[in-house]
Amino acid sequence: MSPVEFYESGAAHFQFQDWAGTERVQTSYNGGVEGTYSSLPYGDGYSASGTDNDAYHFAMLDQDNSSDERAMFREYSNMSGRWMSPDPYSGSYNIDNPQSFNRYSYVMNSPLGYVDPWGLQSTKDNTSAGGSCEGDDSIQYDQYGNAYICEGGTLYADNALSYTFNYGATVIGFGFAPSYDAPIIGPLIPISYEFVDAPINTILNTVCSVIPSGRTEGVSGGVGGVGSVGGGGEIVLNYNSGQVSAFGFGGVQVGWNGGASGSIYTGFVYGLNDSNSNYSGGFTGVNGGAGLGGFAASSSGGLTGGISGLAPNGQVKAMGISLGGGLLGGFSGGVTATNYSNPAQLGNFWAFTPLDDLIYEARQVLCK
Repeated sequence: MSPVEFYESGAAHFQFQDWAGTERVQTSYNGGVEGTYSSLPYGDGYSASGTDNDAYHFAMLDQDNSSDERAMFREYSNMSGRWMSPDPYSGSYNIDNPQSFNRYSYVMNSPLGYVDPWGLQSTKDNTSAGGSCEGDDSIQYDQYGNAYICEGGTLYADNALSYTFNYGATVIGFGFAPSYDAPIIGPLIPISYEFVDAPINTILNTVCSVIPSGRTEGVSGGVGGVGSVGGGGEIVLNYNSGQVSAFGFGGVQVGWNGGASGSIYTGFVYGLNDSNSNYSGGFTGVNGGAGLGGFAASSSGGLTGGISGLAPNGQVKAMGISLGGGLLGGFSGGVTATNYSNPAQLGNFWAFTPLDDLIYEARQVLCK
C-alpha cells in the first residue's frame, strides 16, 4: 500500500494521496512541497513537477522500471488500462455484473469509482466495516489493504477467510481467525494459491467438469471374429493448451468383429494434462454399432497391467461416435483393451475447428 512517510537520504518525506491512493503531493518533514504529480484516470499520462523519488504513484500500486504497476498478485499496464494476467481470484465473479467476467479489466473499467490494491477484486472508496456491498461471500478491501467479507449486503471485518498455499508439492493451509481485522496477505507469499471461501468455486468446478479438456479423432481396424486384434492412429486436440498430438495404438477386442472391420471416429476427452502425455498408456473401453456407432473408454493398465490392470481408473476418459463396418456386415462391437504410444507433438491449434475454438475459449475463461 502507498506509504504516508518514507525515509531517504537522511530525511523524512511525506506523501499525500487522493481517495484512490494515487500520490499527488510530496513534502519535506517541515512541510515544504518537494513534488506534485498528475495522471489520467487509468494512471496513464503521468507527469511530475519537482522531486520524484518514490515508486508508489497510481492507486496504491508499486511502479516498476517498465513504467507498469505491480499489485501483490499481478501486474497492471497503465498504457492499456488492463491487468497483464487474468484475475486469479474466483470469488470476484459476480453473476449480476457481466464486467466481472472480463478477467483482465481494471476495476470493471471504472477507475474513478473503484480501486484494486491487491489485484484480486475492485472495491469502492467507502469500504469499511458496516458499509454496504453487493455479492455475498465476496471480499472487498479498504485503502489500507484490510479485507472485509460481504454478507447480506453488509461488510464485516470479522472474517474467517480460508486459503490454500501451494509450494511445489507441499500444500499449506492458511487462514485468519474471526475478529482479526488485518490485511489478507500474511507472512507467506504464495507461489500458487486457491481461494476456497467463495461459493462460485463450486459452480465453476461443476461447469468445468462437464466441459471436455480435448477432442480425439482417428481411424482403427481389426481382424477376427469373436475375438480380434487391431490398431490405428489418433490425433488429440487439447482445450487447455491448444496442443495437438498424434498417437498410435494397438490392442484386442472381445466381441463380434465381423471377420474384419474398420472405422473412423471422433469424440471428447476429459482429464487431459496440457501436453496430452497422460493419453499414453493403457485404455479399457466398449464400442459397438452397425454403420453408425459409439465408443467410451477410460485409462487403465491396458494390456500390460494384467487382468487387474484392465479395470478403468477414470483419470482420462473419452467418448464419442464412429462410422464404419465389418466384412460380414451387421453389428460389430465389444470390450477393448488397448495401449497408446507416447505423443508425437504436432504444434498448436492447427487442427482446430470453430467448435474446438469455442470450447477452448470457454475453458480459458471459466476453468483457468
